Amino acid sequence: AALSMECLLFITFLINEQRRRNIESSRQELEKNNHEMYLMTSLTQLLQNCIKEDEVGPILSEVMRDLFPNAYGAYYLLNPSTNFFALAADWGNADMGLTESFALDDCWAYRRGQKHGVGYSDNPDVPCRHVDTAIENYVCIPLQAQGKLFGTLYLAQPLDKPLPENVFGHYVEILSS
Repeated sequence: AALSMECLLFITFLINEQRRRNIESSRQELEKNNHEMYLMTSLTQLLQNCIKEDEVGPILSEVMRDLFPNAYGAYYLLNPSTNFFALAADWGNADMGLTESFALDDCWAYRRGQKHGVGYSDNPDVPCRHVDTAIENYVCIPLQAQGKLFGTLYLAQPLDKPLPENVFGHYVEILSS
C-alpha cells in the first residue's frame, strides 16, 4: 500500500509539473503576443503622424528591429519619376545582399499586388529578381495608402541561422495584418 501511495504521489507530481510548464509557456506566449501588438500599435501611430516621407525609414528600422529580432529586412520607397524602388531603411544584418534600388517589375509582390515570398509553405517559390539568389526564405509586401502603391517591405531570414518555418510564418502574418 505504501508503494502504491508513493507511485500515486509521484504521478500526481508529474502531472502538476506538466501543468505548471504549460501555464508558464502560455504566459510567455501571451507576453510575446502583447509585446508584438504594442509594437504594431506604436508603429501605426507613429507612421500616421509622419509629415515627411524621410521620417518613415528611421521609425520602421527601429520598430522592425524589435519586432523581428531574428530576421533582417528593408523598406523600399517608390520613386514615381523613375519607376524604381529605392532603399529607404533597413534593419538586422545589412550585409545580406540588399540592393540600393530595383525596377518595379523585379518584385513579384508589386506585380501581384499582394505579399509574395519564397521558402515558406503558402507561397510559390518564384524568386524576385531584386533578391540575392543565396537568400532562400523571404517575403515582400507591397505598401499601399489610399489605393496607391508607395513602397514595399522586404523581410528575410539570415543564411547562417534559419528560423523555424512557424516562426518565419508568424513574422509574415504580423506584417500582413
